[in-house]
Amino acid sequence: MLLLFADDLALIADTPIDLQRRLNNLEKYCEKWNMTINMDKSNIVVFKNGGKLSKNEKWYFNNEPLKVVSYYKYLGIYFSNRLKWTYCCKTLRMQCEKALNMIKHCMCKLGTRDINLGFKLFDSMVAPILYYGAELWGTEKVKDIETVQNKFCKWLLGMGQKTNNHIARGECGRHELYINYVCKPIKYFLHLQCMDDNRLPKLCYRMMYKMNENGRLNWCSKVQRLLFSNGFGVVWESQSVGDAKLFLHLFKQRLTDINLQSCLKPNVKYRGKFAQTALFVSIDPILMLYTILSQPTDCRRRLLRVVKKDGRLHGITSERVAASWTIKGHVCMCWFDL
Repeated sequence: MLLLFADDLALIADTPIDLQRRLNNLEKYCEKWNMTINMDKSNIVVFKNGGKLSKNEKWYFNNEPLKVVSYYKYLGIYFSNRLKWTYCCKTLRMQCEKALNMIKHCMCKLGTRDINLGFKLFDSMVAPILYYGAELWGTEKVKDIETVQNKFCKWLLGMGQKTNNHIARGECGRHELYINYVCKPIKYFLHLQCMDDNRLPKLCYRMMYKMNENGRLNWCSKVQRLLFSNGFGVVWESQSVGDAKLFLHLFKQRLTDINLQSCLKPNVKYRGKFAQTALFVSIDPILMLYTILSQPTDCRRRLLRVVKKDGRLHGITSERVAASWTIKGHVCMCWFDL
């Protein structure tokens, strides 16, 4: 297989002999048209589960040996020889630090750490870098990607880096980035269903789909798990959806609801005096009140002191809180159990 994009070329083969044969053909083509290959940027990646290379796994171009590497950057994405995306996500995190430092520098010059301004810049300058290639690696939560937003939240609020991430995001009114980038592989999955059967991406998808049915884990397996775990298994079974935009909206809303409920569970253990704090500032005050009232008594008192300082309970007195707890406590607990 030969993949061409602009001035990039990728040769794909199943066996070492077949790859060398393709390299020989490329060498003849370059001689015919007086073209040269940049040997410094030309490398070999052998995709395998592990182990050393065999003696016959050596390749040559113009009688020069080609270097075998564990990682290679192709079209901005780092591919590893074990098809894991850890190194790729770490690279994306490091790449976005330049844009993030520029945002911090500009905000410091303006003398402000306004949350709305900060995240407007974050979503337009940093998020596109973080989400690059998420169609491939975005099928599960990635710690390196989430760390970028968590640290930025703490910087805006002037919090220490050891502050609980839930609290920092909650004070900024932000969800986890996972909700955004996990929609990209689902969107690409829907896009594949609309492709013609003779397109290369569609052919690759059909091959992976059959491998998944035979028990081989791959990208299709992760998409299938995503759909079933969030209550949309029928989409995988039918391999189609009516309105793609509407479905993506419903899927993202489902992820948001699950993320919110997981943060508000009473049995989640947080450290420090802000344990089980009301996480999302933008939610309805009554829902915030329910969140607080669902906590143990000692924790409830601490939280009420915290949120009443900036008026988030809009003048609700201690007597009214006690009355609300007596009347609505059971409703609150039932709501969180859903």
